[in-house]
Amino acid sequence: MTHPGVGPVTALATDVFLGASFSAATYTYDDFKSQVVQGLQESFGQNDVEPDEKAVKIKASGNRRSSDVIVATSRIFPSRFRQ
Repeated sequence: MTHPGVGPVTALATDVFLGASFSAATYTYDDFKSQVVQGLQESFGQNDVEPDEKAVKIKASGNRRSSDVIVATSRIFPSRFRQ
């Protein structure tokens, strides 16, 4: 396998990279979303933050306009690496 700008990568190096760099996730999206909601509730008040299926809604208050917060993550698919 050759990587642009790096040169040839041995099969052993690829196996080490894929085996050492990626492991089964123990922190789920639901855990992440609940912690984001908790942080927003601490910042804006529990009554002003409404978790919804797709977004977290923050109610308007004083000079603050209403907002929708999208809780998003990125995923890495090790099986998609070229070997």
